[in-house]
Amino acid sequence: MSEKSEFTPPIRMAFREAFKSILGDSGVRVLEFHVRRISSSDLYELLYNDPRRFYETLTRFFGQGAKAFVRILANALIDKYQLNDVSLEEFAAIMRGEREDARDKLREIMSRISLHKEGSGCS
Repeated sequence: MSEKSEFTPPIRMAFREAFKSILGDSGVRVLEFHVRRISSSDLYELLYNDPRRFYETLTRFFGQGAKAFVRILANALIDKYQLNDVSLEEFAAIMRGEREDARDKLREIMSRISLHKEGSGCS
């Protein structure tokens, strides 16, 4: 069973928009390039498939700033997609892969984001 099939364009777009709101377009392209160079993986698929490895890769790129970056990213997504039932600390911990169920929880949140984007007419 291929779990990658659940990774949809609306999910990619939602996360790319969030990254872009923090880093700008050029910053996102630089991050995408370096994540692929460091991990041989696509930034967004890495987050979707292996949150812990995603965070380890961010740490190699940002150093100690990775933790703050993930908090800012989680906050942006919570605000934009009205994820009011997920605390900032919980979402950041999920994105850092600190919970045993991080991948499942992150996929659940991503699914909700995807439904929100599709429901709002975004493609």
